[in-house]
Amino acid sequence: MSASMRHRLNVYLEGGLLIGGKTSDGRRVHTMVDREGRPIIPGSTLKGVIRHAYERLFPDGSSDALFGMPGFEPFATPGEDASLAVTTGRVCKLSIGDARVAIDSASSKMLVDKPQVAIDPDTGRARDHRFFVRRTVAPFAGLCFEATMVLDALDADETRRLDAAIASVFALGAGRSAGLGRVHIERLVGQGVGEQGRALVEVGESLAPGGGEWLLDLVAEEPLNLGTERLLGNYYPSRREIPARTLRGAIVTAALRRRGIRRDLSEAPAFHRLILDPETCLRFGDARPVAQDDRSSRLRLPRPAPRSLRRCKHAAHHAGQSRTLQRPTDTLLESYLRLLAARHGVHAGSVAGCAVCGMPMRRVDRDLDGTVPRRSFRTRVRIDQRTGRAEEGYLFAVELVAPGTRFRARLGALDDDALHLLEDAAAAGLFVGHGRGQGYGRMRIVGLRPAPPPRLLEQRVAAFDTRVERALERLARLKQVPRDALDAPAHHVALTLRSPLVLVPDRGLRLEAAALEMLDLGDGVRIVDSDLTVTQRSGWNALADRPKAVEPALAAGSVLLVGTDRPPESLLERLRAIEARGAGQRREEGYGWVDIGDPAEQTEPTEIAGEQFAEEGTTHA
Repeated sequence: MSASMRHRLNVYLEGGLLIGGKTSDGRRVHTMVDREGRPIIPGSTLKGVIRHAYERLFPDGSSDALFGMPGFEPFATPGEDASLAVTTGRVCKLSIGDARVAIDSASSKMLVDKPQVAIDPDTGRARDHRFFVRRTVAPFAGLCFEATMVLDALDADETRRLDAAIASVFALGAGRSAGLGRVHIERLVGQGVGEQGRALVEVGESLAPGGGEWLLDLVAEEPLNLGTERLLGNYYPSRREIPARTLRGAIVTAALRRRGIRRDLSEAPAFHRLILDPETCLRFGDARPVAQDDRSSRLRLPRPAPRSLRRCKHAAHHAGQSRTLQRPTDTLLESYLRLLAARHGVHAGSVAGCAVCGMPMRRVDRDLDGTVPRRSFRTRVRIDQRTGRAEEGYLFAVELVAPGTRFRARLGALDDDALHLLEDAAAAGLFVGHGRGQGYGRMRIVGLRPAPPPRLLEQRVAAFDTRVERALERLARLKQVPRDALDAPAHHVALTLRSPLVLVPDRGLRLEAAALEMLDLGDGVRIVDSDLTVTQRSGWNALADRPKAVEPALAAGSVLLVGTDRPPESLLERLRAIEARGAGQRREEGYGWVDIGDPAEQTEPTEIAGEQFAEEGTTHA
């Protein structure tokens, strides 16, 4: 069998089906359905019944190597926030996606309601006030569910045992004692993952190192749980975006799996140059969701909104107003001018309110040129391996990004070796996030295109410096003081962080001084104003098989206004290097992307993504 094989599981119903769930009143129990109202069988349910059958047939402890460690433990599995999730003993060899109704076996009447009463076991009679309705999948002949199963490097004995376990599964879901859930499962042998791979880049497109940025498009084939820095009780939330370090680890892991490499490559010169050296490596940016049907934004790259960007909290109600009035406002320059005025004893108050209704402005915390992905929530229980039943007190909910969501990331320093790495990863298929063994996290690379070139750095720096100088001259005339009396530098440069900037911990420096040290702009440069948010970054080092140190960082979207009395031309070389290779530590993991120029210009052609929520289904065990 090849390194990775993609198979199909066919689940044929031989009776009604109820994949658990309950409404809030407790009187209706509905099977799980997708947005179109068609029933689905979650991949975690399929994996659970197959694993239970496997352990019943082969109680020798070999199930962990095939199915992974039991339960859903986001922070116990390596590689979730890892830089290089190559291969460890705790990673499972099997992944099963959600099973959906086959098109040729679909019916317009797949769900039926069955009124029932609960029986009191002591009396054998109907229990008072326990009338309820079960909505189940109708048990008509020929109804088939299809799921994708990916197997990774199984030998002949493991394959034989897996087939035996699949063949022994005869029921799943709830209500088995009432005759529900009788099924028959077949595995249809597929082909090697990616055997029909294709080139990502058309012939003739330039791949010169440092020759511009590229846009990588991906699509989720199964639900995603992308993890987060913190848990909320028994709730496992998901990020909206795929962090650059996670995308990097998934692509490298998939490419190595495609090439059949299972050993540590950190010392190989080619691997070190392409992946580990921050000065030469392929640079990954965060993959953020994009709209499915917005053809005008096909080449736009979603990015975090600058922290200085404000909009009215009632902007959605400003219908009929001009697009200029509805557009978010950047307050970086306004805040700087108010700070200078305050130094001369003039209190200018807070930032101005909305130009339409006068209400206070609030920070924009969503992506520009992006969208909010459709999400769903699934409630699960952990299975006690000793009894095969639900473990007491271990009920939790998992937030999932819906399958079909498209993501876009930017890449830097793409050369021929990096392209071959991406093509191998595209052929092998990607897995990101948590719960991969339960069918979550499978993705596919769908395209790679050159990004639209930005304006020349010299033009951006000069345009912003001219704008600031004009504003300072107006302020000087208003206060009737000379321009030199404002205590403002001669020239200004704005920098916006598109990804977190990792700082050196325990230096005793103020936040702005620590950021300036990471930027390394030279002598005579200081930060005159900023809008910053502090966060922390850690992760898992898969090469060393241990967690990374927790380090402070400035969050993506933070804005720095830098001033200097030196000519702007003296900073261009360093600014160009920052845009090309980033700033700060851990740049090879995607940290330190910096955009240079006026933050206000970033908002002109953009729209702010609105909230889009949809429940995909009810709960299931």
